Amino acid sequence: DIAGPEPGSYAWGDLDAIVSDVAANNQHLLISIVKSPSFYNQTNGLPTDSVTIVNFVEAMMQRYGNKITAVEIWNEQNLAVENGGRVTVEDAGRYVDLLVECYKRIKAISPETAVLAGAPSSLSLINI
Repeated sequence: DIAGPEPGSYAWGDLDAIVSDVAANNQHLLISIVKSPSFYNQTNGLPTDSVTIVNFVEAMMQRYGNKITAVEIWNEQNLAVENGGRVTVEDAGRYVDLLVECYKRIKAISPETAVLAGAPSSLSLINI
């Protein structure tokens, strides 16, 4: 877990070694961002304020730059289990806004890094 003890602080920990090892061995690295720290969203789903994740992505790219080949922003964000336990109609628009802002920040720092939209699930589970 990279989230530090409070908003805006990051505990990079083992990620520093992983990124360095991957780069030293001329391998490609895909980072998938799949949940929010509890202090941004108690259920770890998409944050209500996308600036929090966008700022994290920018800090990560400033730290690692082109050592990261690709960044996936969330995964299966249309499933409640992947979005903190619930999905709303508004989440689709919030996700697109989040993806656009992450794209801009990543490309401003490392134009060669690919930015991937989280793959939506082909199955939506609905509690009845």
